[in-house]
Amino acid sequence: MKRQPQHLIFWVGLLCLITVFESQAQPHSYFIGVKGGLNFACLTYSPEAEDESIHTGFSGGLFAEMRHTDNFSIRTELLYSERGSRSEWEMGDELIIKNINLQYADFVLLASIDLGESGYFEAGPYAGCLIRGRMRVEPGGLDDPVPLLSDHDFRRIDYGIAAGLGFRFGQLMIGARYYYGLADVARSATARSMLDSGRNRGIQLTIGVGI
Repeated sequence: MKRQPQHLIFWVGLLCLITVFESQAQPHSYFIGVKGGLNFACLTYSPEAEDESIHTGFSGGLFAEMRHTDNFSIRTELLYSERGSRSEWEMGDELIIKNINLQYADFVLLASIDLGESGYFEAGPYAGCLIRGRMRVEPGGLDDPVPLLSDHDFRRIDYGIAAGLGFRFGQLMIGARYYYGLADVARSATARSMLDSGRNRGIQLTIGVGI
């Protein structure tokens, strides 16, 4: 029951953005581009809310921006995005490493408001479709990691809210964005026993250019 307000915020936000988009269907200007960067991701567990260590992954894809007024625009993005977590602990004299690698195709819908001449603030919902999911443990002294979880153990759909700041320099865009996942990543009973209600969180740094 405690999760319902967060899910409601996501769907209300998505509905509001679609309504704004349709009510201003004739943009003043329109351009598309490519972008790429890095994700610094982790999984957050509730109710303890403990974070795993940072997992660094790639993000990149296409975007389209429709400017409706001098300081307001709607941006859609289709991105490949790597999320997950990494943790280390010692067992005797051995170092144990646990890696969770989740790869998604993300659709992002953002409202963007200009801040001054070059800055902007953006926020909106995102939804991701799982491409590949893996959880592996690397025990000390072993050459090959031990697989524990695979694709069928993770939920196919991830969704949440994204917000961030950025700067435009002509066709060049530099941005930092925070992703707040609202969906549990675990699907199978085995995954739930290991990850509980872990959800994706992360910071994304990107550079984009209009084409």
